[in-house]
Amino acid sequence: MSDHFDTNVRHYDSQFVDPVDLTTRSSSPIAERWGSDEVLHDGFAPVPIFFLKSYSLLKPYPLTTGEAMFALQIMSFRRTNYGRPFPSYKTLANRMGVSEKMARRYAKQLDDKGYISRIPRTSKTNEFDVSGLLRVLARAAKQQLLKIHPKPVDCEDKEEVTNGHQQTKPQ
Repeated sequence: MSDHFDTNVRHYDSQFVDPVDLTTRSSSPIAERWGSDEVLHDGFAPVPIFFLKSYSLLKPYPLTTGEAMFALQIMSFRRTNYGRPFPSYKTLANRMGVSEKMARRYAKQLDDKGYISRIPRTSKTNEFDVSGLLRVLARAAKQQLLKIHPKPVDCEDKEEVTNGHQQTKPQ
């Protein structure tokens, strides 16, 4: 029996077999969510759902889809809270499927918006400071949470809210 492969399925005579057996238990919950351990071979980058839901609504400047993808690519190179990522424009462009010129344009747009700063290094790739984007995201997330969960009444006040009724604290 000869195996014939195409990009999506294996053909065994006339039987089609999915190349990824989704019934096999993966080694991690993330691999299970993505269908196989193999897709995590190069690692993974955690992405807050808040970012995915709000990048196009950020204030004062919303991100385009291309800028958001560029930011995610930069974040995938960020290894610690303190280190600045320094991927080359060529690497970023290859990962995104765009030209180096377009990658540079995304970096400039994000720099102009104050979200990512490019820090030149002599004879090396630029470092990218993402603290502007992180500050804007944190502020937006806090504002969103305050809309959902208003601040509780300060119990040190003279009046206290109990079971939906206002009561005066004894002096």
